[in-house]
Amino acid sequence: MKTVTFLFAILMAVLSWHVPSAQAQTCAAPTNVTVSNITASSVVVNFVPSASAVSYTVRFYSTDSTAAGITSVNAGGAPVALTGLVAGRYHRVSVVSNCAGGATASSAWVGFVTSGSSNPTNCSPPTGARVSALTTTSATITFSTVNGGGSYRAVYYAVGDSLHAITQTVAGSPALLSGLLPNTSYVVRLYTNCSGMTSTATLVTFRTLAVPTVCGAVTNVVVTGTSATSATVTFTPGAGNTSFHITYYILNDSTRWVNTTSSPATLTGLVPGQTYYIQVTSVCGTGTTVVYTGGGQITFSFRGALAARDALGAGAVSIYPNPAHRAAGLVLPAVPGVAQASLGLFNAVGQQVRAAVVPLASGLETRTQLDLSGIAPGLYTLRVQAGSQVASQRLSVE
Repeated sequence: MKTVTFLFAILMAVLSWHVPSAQAQTCAAPTNVTVSNITASSVVVNFVPSASAVSYTVRFYSTDSTAAGITSVNAGGAPVALTGLVAGRYHRVSVVSNCAGGATASSAWVGFVTSGSSNPTNCSPPTGARVSALTTTSATITFSTVNGGGSYRAVYYAVGDSLHAITQTVAGSPALLSGLLPNTSYVVRLYTNCSGMTSTATLVTFRTLAVPTVCGAVTNVVVTGTSATSATVTFTPGAGNTSFHITYYILNDSTRWVNTTSSPATLTGLVPGQTYYIQVTSVCGTGTTVVYTGGGQITFSFRGALAARDALGAGAVSIYPNPAHRAAGLVLPAVPGVAQASLGLFNAVGQQVRAAVVPLASGLETRTQLDLSGIAPGLYTLRVQAGSQVASQRLSVE
């Protein structure tokens, strides 16, 4: 029995030795970081400890310090007293959890201002500070110098990022600040460096210029007829262009368009014998698409290869709209001594697909309509015969 008990004890020990330990906790940052007992040179930092931390590192710095450097103090817990601060200056503090295995987790930064005056006797800050010569990446700060000032220090940083402040020392005004980000707000603190002393800060804020959006109009637009019903438009793209919107139309008729990303572009479905007006608009991509017209239209006239436009009576046959859909309006001039006109619509191979007879007004032009229902899209010829006179016009059906 003793042997069984002994073996059972050994077995339980082996089993317990192989039971895996609980997973290591993640490293959590301390919370509720606060400051109290603020003096001209010290402060007390308190916080809610992290359950996973074995120690803490308290980091602090003055946003007005020459190097904007961070000082670290090791601590076993809260509260932590910080000393050696600068009177009347804005400081920031953060507490870092140091966990097992080298893991760390940092709290948010907390800001505070030490009490007292940081202005030494007979060392006044610069006055009349203002920003000029703003660009996308630089700014010039001008200011009035101070008697007894040996040099001047500018500490500048993007709003909300004082941890990466840049310090620049100059002999006098002006001070050029460079290496800035476009379209960004900045804070500048100007100090006078006297003999062994530094003045309080003069605060200046500004915003750098945004990178300008470049969107230029096209140039060198040339329209060339390639057939009786088509043309090409060539052009030189403008600055920043990503695509192009080309519209073309006949006066008093509907507008057609084509979109392209390069030159040339082809226009189709043109009707011979008509004058087209063509406009090329640049489209630029700037996050949101903007259309640039260069302050005015870029318009060109074009006549395709013309079919015969025979006169009829005292004028010429007119068709509108052209291209047409379902029906087309006709204007027939008066033909002396003729009371009616015969209409014939022929397709591209010469087959007559529609016929009609229209009465003509005596001594006046006649306005009528040609029914196009059931007519397939394409290019047709309308033949008008009034007595012995015949006129022809091209008609595009959509």
